[in-house]
Amino acid sequence: MDMKAYRLIPMEVCHVPEGLRAQAERNLSGSIAGSLFYGDEFLGCAGVKQFWKGVGEAWFFMTPESSRHGRMIARLIKKRLESMQEYHRIQATVEIDFKEGIRFMGFLGFHREGILKKYTADAKDSLMFAIIRS
Repeated sequence: MDMKAYRLIPMEVCHVPEGLRAQAERNLSGSIAGSLFYGDEFLGCAGVKQFWKGVGEAWFFMTPESSRHGRMIARLIKKRLESMQEYHRIQATVEIDFKEGIRFMGFLGFHREGILKKYTADAKDSLMFAIIRS
């Protein structure tokens, strides 16, 4: 796949499919965010929301079609995360049984920190991941 065909553009809620829109709107407030495209195909969106000074919470919404573009998406997001030097910690959570998401965190350079018991709204366990900068 041609790297030049991938775009990360400032996120507008209109890029988000209807089913994800409410959650994306909540995350977008206070976030540095972008929508990911391959040509005209929407692949997902990602962002970092400031928790407090120096600490951000990363979030990701990916379409099923994005799995065909995993490595390129990871490169784009990783490059953007590396440019966010205002954060000494960027953290993210992934449901404990979401193997693809856990693998994606590794590609992005996140390290597993621990288990969050009954963390989600439906009481599922999640894993906490973080990128820590010195």
